[in-house]
Amino acid sequence: MNPEEDTEWNDILRKHGILPQQIKITQNDIYDSAVAKAQEEESERLEKLDLDELAELEDEEDDQVLAQYRQQRLAEIKAQVDKERFGELMHISEPDYKRQVTEASRDSWIVVHLFRDSIPECKLMNRFLGELAQQYRATKFVKIIS
Repeated sequence: MNPEEDTEWNDILRKHGILPQQIKITQNDIYDSAVAKAQEEESERLEKLDLDELAELEDEEDDQVLAQYRQQRLAEIKAQVDKERFGELMHISEPDYKRQVTEASRDSWIVVHLFRDSIPECKLMNRFLGELAQQYRATKFVKIIS
């Protein structure tokens, strides 16, 4: 009988206090101890440096933080530009409807205006949708004759 084994019998013995409780080490415990050890090593290394070396290290860390922030910001701007690809109210015809609306709706939001040239309210709505299209470039605005 091995008291370290995880068996039903050993669980019963632990429950009645015959065997000591089994210590369970989780991934978080391992990670926390590794982080604590790395922090201790870093603090020991920093204690050995003089003021000039500390100032130089601080400058290097500042440069690294700024470079990392720059890369993150460039990635955010690139993602924003990729999303904002429309910006105008496009006139489509019936054969284009499937490609321009149905298939494209998987990638982005689409606003469809069914209009008639003979109705003045439709002309006004087209003008407002054109302005909205410029404001919300990530959304596709299309108009089709009804």
